[in-house]
Order: sequence, then C-alpha cells, then structure tokens
Amino acid sequence: ARPGATDFSWKGKVRQLVGDDVRTLEAGWRQGFAGGGDLEVVGFATWWRNIQTDHVLPNGLIAAHNAGDARIIGAEGSLSLPLANGWRASTGVTVQEAQSINASPTILAHHLKLPAIPTYTLRSGFGREFPVGPAVANVKLNLRYLGPANLGLDPVLNRSTGHVLTSRLNAGLVWGRTRFDLELSNLLNRLDNRFAYGNPFRLRTPQYTPQRPFGASFAITRSF
Repeated sequence: ARPGATDFSWKGKVRQLVGDDVRTLEAGWRQGFAGGGDLEVVGFATWWRNIQTDHVLPNGLIAAHNAGDARIIGAEGSLSLPLANGWRASTGVTVQEAQSINASPTILAHHLKLPAIPTYTLRSGFGREFPVGPAVANVKLNLRYLGPANLGLDPVLNRSTGHVLTSRLNAGLVWGRTRFDLELSNLLNRLDNRFAYGNPFRLRTPQYTPQRPFGASFAITRSF
C-alpha cells in the first residue's frame, strides 16, 4: 500500500490523494512425475483500490490522482520435463485480465484496461549440464514472449505496447574454484518496442524504445 498525500489541481486548488492498497488471493497445485518432471498450475485474483496514477493537466504538466479501483484475474501454468542425454525442457504461460473498475470520470470508457500488464506471456527454456573432463559445463536457452499491453489509463499517456520476444543463451564452465560464464542476449537482434516514456513535454508525439541490440558478455569468477 502507498500512503495518501496532498496534491494540486491544474487550477491550483488543494485536493487529497487517497492512499491505495492491493489485496491478492492465490491458489495453486503442483504435481511431480516419475523421472523428474513437474507441473505447476496457479490461479490468482487481485483487488487494487484507489489507484494512484499520473494524469496530464490542461497546461501540459503531469500530476498524480486517484483513478478508481481495479481487478486482476489470471492463471499461470508451467511444465518442466527431463529429456534424453541430460537435456531438460521447460515451458510456461501466464494469462490475465486486468480491468479498471469504478473508474474516475477523467478516464474514458475505452481506456479501462489496466496498464503495464500483458494479456498473456509465453516462456520456454532448454538446457543441459554435463561433465567436460574435470569440469562441469552447462548451457541454457531462454525465450519469452510478452503479449499485448498498454501503458496508461489517461488517454494522453496511453500507448500500445507488448508483442516483444526476448531471447538469451547462457553457457558456463565450473573448473574447481574458477567459473567461466558467457551470455548472449537478443539472439535474433529484434527491435521490438519495449517503450518507456521519454520527454514528458512531448507525450503527444510518437516515442519509440526498441530492445537492446544483440549483445555478449563474458565473466570469470574465482572463489578463494
């Protein structure tokens, strides 16, 4: 929960910003399988009261206000299975509906979707750990796809986002007290729009924040 505060309207009038709070109910089930596989399913519901959010004033400045309440209902499932030759695969999905309810009159009816929460997220991983002489090596590939989302309740601040595919390949080698790690990110060099607000005085103009381009990092760690 965040405490309330005193705020000012664009006309200079003092008004009270009510503190918001979040309550969540969650239930799940986990099942293990012979051979090392496991399945997990979770359902959740969240109630968010007196949402504090930014609002663009007629003079172009940004102020915080209470935008009403919200309800988030969703489910998440994940599956991990061992494969041949020491390989292991994992996959998962999250589906959720985040809806603004009892919205403030300043929020238009067609902007009732709660921001920054993708409708669905898909993820998968594929990896293996294996010996290399006296050392132990590991390799893992991770993919994640963020579905459609929006960025604000205020019509001026609202932007469409999502449809972002991220990828990462990690490889490591542990040799005694020394560890070598290689990480490759954005393997497909995609430029999907992750979006982040830039210049607050140009909110009405298109702003684009692509993914970081393909990158690589290498680290050596020594334990003493």
